[in-house]
Order: sequence, then C-alpha cells, then structure tokens
Amino acid sequence: MTPRGFGVIGAKLNKLKRIYMKYAFLKTSPTRWLITILFTIFIGMAFGIAMLINQLFTAVWQYLIFSVLFIILAFYVTRYTSVVKVETEINELGISIRYFGHFIMGKMNDIVIEWNDIRDYVFEKERQFDKFSITLNNNYRIKLYHNNDYDDKDDFLNFIDAFTMKAVEYNSRSTNHMIKKGKTFYEGKGGFCW
Repeated sequence: MTPRGFGVIGAKLNKLKRIYMKYAFLKTSPTRWLITILFTIFIGMAFGIAMLINQLFTAVWQYLIFSVLFIILAFYVTRYTSVVKVETEINELGISIRYFGHFIMGKMNDIVIEWNDIRDYVFEKERQFDKFSITLNNNYRIKLYHNNDYDDKDDFLNFIDAFTMKAVEYNSRSTNHMIKKGKTFYEGKGGFCW
C-alpha cells in the first residue's frame, strides 16, 4: 500500500473502525537536522570572521562568545526545520500515519497500511536518532526517525512497543502471512565493521 491523499485517508480510516491505540510523536529528518546545524554554524562563523576583520571584536574571547551563541542557535533552529508532528493509530486491521505539518521543502502524505501489506519492520536505537522502518510487500519502505532528545516528551517508544505487540498478535492469528522482524544495520552484512 503506498501513501495516499487525505481524502482517501478519511475513507480508509472509517473502514478501520476500532482504534487500538493512538500515539503522537515528533518525526525528525536527520539530513535536514545536520544541514541546519552546519549552515547556521557556517553563517555564524562567517559573521564572526567578518567582524574580526573589520575589528568589531576587540578580543578573541568576544569572538568565542559570539561563536558559542551561534552554536546554541543552530540547535534551537533545528526544532523548526527538521521536526514534524506525527500521529499514528494502530488497530486490528492496520496502522495509519498522519502528518501535522511538513518539513521545509518537503511534502509528506498521510499513510494507511493494512497488516497483510507489511513484510517486515526494524527498530534501530542509536545515539542521536532512533529509526523505525516498515517494509511493505511491494518493497516500499516507510522510515520514521526520532530524535532521542524527545524520548521523555512524546509517545515514540510506546508506539514501537504497541506496534511490536500488535505484529506478534497478528502473526499468532494469521495462517498465510507473517510480519517478520527485520535485521538492523548491526545484525546485517555491514555490521561486522562496527
């Protein structure tokens, strides 16, 4: 099942009548996060160097304070450029993912997935970004990245637990289709290096 527009989502959600559980969390784009931090720090350094050249700073410590302020600003700006609110609903027939807002220069459509469309799922816990990936039968992959800074502030880890429990429950009822737990990067071929 591929992503569809909101009108189709509404009709599909009406079909999925009983909501098992609803979760809200912040999805992060690691690429946009990194670009925002690097771009903001680069702009801050360029301003700082221009001010040093024009002798607006009388001492090096003033430049260092200016640089630290831009580094703090870089992490603050990422909240607006690389984060979007997501709401998921899990029930007996499937899962829906609904986006509230969009990334800068990016559009995401709401998604409804039935359990029999899911081939496997992978949850990778990392130092900065957790990744939850669902692979569908048509090889379409849905990736949800989550910044660990928000772990105590939203339902991402609860969503992962509920999804895993529901997948196990689905596998116990289904006779012809199983949802597999996929391998993480470290369990795969490239993981031996780490």
